[in-house]
Amino acid sequence: MKKKALIFSGVIVFIGFICFFFFLKKDNDKKIEIQKKENSYVTKINYGQTYTYDATKDGSYDPSYIKFIDSSHYVAVPVLDIKEDPEEDDGPAIYFIQGKYRKDEKSRFQLGKSIRNTTLIFDSYADFEKGDFKKNELSESQARKFMLPFEENFVQKKGKYYFYRWKTMQGDYPYHTRKGFVHLRKAKKDIPTTEKEFIRKYHKKQ
Repeated sequence: MKKKALIFSGVIVFIGFICFFFFLKKDNDKKIEIQKKENSYVTKINYGQTYTYDATKDGSYDPSYIKFIDSSHYVAVPVLDIKEDPEEDDGPAIYFIQGKYRKDEKSRFQLGKSIRNTTLIFDSYADFEKGDFKKNELSESQARKFMLPFEENFVQKKGKYYFYRWKTMQGDYPYHTRKGFVHLRKAKKDIPTTEKEFIRKYHKKQ
C-alpha cells in the first residue's frame, strides 16, 4: 500500500513538473514574441525606409506602406491586396500616393499636402498576372474622398516609438469616423519611390 502511495506521489510530482515546465515555456515564448514586436517598432524615421503597421487595428486588414523620401516628400501604397479571390471577377486595384508632409510644432509628420493618387485598375486577375491595367489619376479632392491610409493624418512619436494616427469612415452617409493610433513598423517589403518605378513594377510583361 505504501509502495502504491509512493508511486502515485511520484506520478503527481512528475505531472506537476511537466505542467510547470510547459507554463514556463509558454511564458517565455510570450515574452520573446513581445520582444520581437518591440524590436520591430520604429524609434527613428529614416529616409528611404519603408514602414507599415498592423492593419487589423484600423479595420483595413490589407497592409499599407509608407516611405519618407526627404524632409518634405513621401510616397505610400495603401491597402495592398493582390491576392486572387475566386469569388471575385474583378482584378485588384493598386494605389500609389505621392504627397508632401511637414513637421509641426509637436514634431508630428503631418501628411496629405499636394496629394496625387495614381491607381492601376486590373479588369481581372488574369490581367493582373499579364500586367495589363488601366491607369487612373485622381486629383487631391477626389483622392480624399477615399480616405485611404497615409493620404492624410499624421505620424507622431509617443514615448520611445512612432505611431500612425489613422482615421476611417464607416456606415452610410452621413458617415461617422473612427480614429486611433497604431505602432509603425519597419516593413520587409520595399515600395517604389516614383510613379515611373511603380508603373514599371506592374506593367505588361514583354
